[in-house]
Amino acid sequence: MEFIFNEKQGNGSRINGNWIYSMRAAYEDFREVFPDAVIHFADFSRSVKCFLHLYRQTGSVNRKQGNGRSKVRTEQRVEMVRQVIADNPRTSITHLSQQTRNV
Repeated sequence: MEFIFNEKQGNGSRINGNWIYSMRAAYEDFREVFPDAVIHFADFSRSVKCFLHLYRQTGSVNRKQGNGRSKVRTEQRVEMVRQVIADNPRTSITHLSQQTRNV
C-alpha cells in the first residue's frame, strides 16, 4: 500500500529504503481526482495515517476481525425500528430503544 500510495500518486520518494511522502501533495492529488468530495485536510491526513498504520500492522487495509461479540443489528431489529418510526415518526431515540430492546 505504501508503494501504491507514494509511487502511483507521485508524491513520495524513497530515501534509504524508507518512503517519505507529502501528505499535502497526496491531499491535493485526492482533490483533483475527487473534486466533489468534501473532506478537510486534517480528516484526510488522519484517515491516511490510520490506513497506513493498519496496513503496516496487518498487511491489509481490511477491517480487523471483531472481538467475538455478536452483532446487535439484525434484519428483524432493523425492520422493527422501521415499523416503529413509520407508525410514529416523532418517536424519541429513548422510546425507540425501549420498544425494540427485546427483539
